Amino acid sequence: MRFMCLWVLITLSATGCASRYAALTEIALVDLRLGEVTLFETGLKAVVRIDNENPNSLPITGASYRLYLNDIDVGRGMTSESVTVPRLGSASQEVLFRINNISLISRIQSLLESNQFSYKISGHVYVSEGFGPDRRVPVEHTGRLDLK
Repeated sequence: MRFMCLWVLITLSATGCASRYAALTEIALVDLRLGEVTLFETGLKAVVRIDNENPNSLPITGASYRLYLNDIDVGRGMTSESVTVPRLGSASQEVLFRINNISLISRIQSLLESNQFSYKISGHVYVSEGFGPDRRVPVEHTGRLDLK
């Protein structure tokens, strides 16, 4: 009986921890700079802002993202930078995106000819819960840039 009560208590507390990040966050792409350019790959240094709508701080241990331009998957970015987003606040992470030049060459003309393009950044942030593996939480942000 005691074992059963202990098991129920552990299960309920673990469920509570997992759901406390349910209304997690929004992300936004706030800066994008050209990094190192080689024949096969281009680096884009991005700053991603993470907004925490929770009443608890958010200990993020890393993130992985995909970057899309006009619905074309152009690259992947990852960071192992740890940042704690304050409760009801924001924090930023630098993310290095790697763009495959070979796959982008055939599509670059249509991107350059358009006077505007849409972008999307989607992926996961990894939230430390203090014990066990980090929780993988999906995030996404879309936007449009006008080049006129």
